[in-house]
Amino acid sequence: MLLNANISTEFIAHNFKKAHATYDQSALVQHQMCQRLIALIQAHPPSASPKSILEIGCGVGNLTKLYHPLWQIDELYLNDLYDMHSAIDRAKLIIGDIEHIDLPRVNMVLSSSALQWIKDLPTLCHNIHHALPDAGMFAFATFGQDNLHEMKALTGIGLDYHSLDDIMQMLSKAGFDIIQTEQTPYTLHFDQPKQILRHIKDTGVSVGSAEWTKSSLAQFYESYHKKFAIFNDGKWRYPLTYDAIYVIAVKR
Repeated sequence: MLLNANISTEFIAHNFKKAHATYDQSALVQHQMCQRLIALIQAHPPSASPKSILEIGCGVGNLTKLYHPLWQIDELYLNDLYDMHSAIDRAKLIIGDIEHIDLPRVNMVLSSSALQWIKDLPTLCHNIHHALPDAGMFAFATFGQDNLHEMKALTGIGLDYHSLDDIMQMLSKAGFDIIQTEQTPYTLHFDQPKQILRHIKDTGVSVGSAEWTKSSLAQFYESYHKKFAIFNDGKWRYPLTYDAIYVIAVKR
């Protein structure tokens, strides 16, 4: 089941590299997702303390900083599409598209806010299953089908996402047992629609380049107001919805 095959990894890497300086302060939901993922792992801990971990799509290191103090990790592999200059000593960087890389053998695979970019998620699940020992944990946070639906409704531009049911079926077919799942909406509110466009740019999540003109921007602002604006406490607010999915799975 291929998704978003028309979006090149070079385009994705370019957007995130451009947003590197602004991502950390703008990615509020992504921060919360990292924290929630760690809380779920701690509620359902691995059967043995992981000595080796692969993190897919480590970005600026928000998830890495949370789990690194939890275990005595002998081998840490950090993957992303570009060199993110990890601050973690002795981490081994794996730069490139994880779909075309031979995965190292590890005790645990983690990811947050990255797997939505994977074109062939079933194959990656099989590859991760092969890289893990029996009872090895694959824990991740990603996005569901309602993610950024406001933007897609108005521009026609956006990722296609797997449903939670789709993801669970992929994992089961790949040889995983599902320990825990969760799906949670997060809504950010902005004072103006143009702030939403800035937010999208600053977090690197744009998947297309709408040719904005003065006229099309004015139309976008007007349409956003008509369809999604909320009047509260004497002022208009403009929502942007994230649809977070969390999964804890182990190799059977």
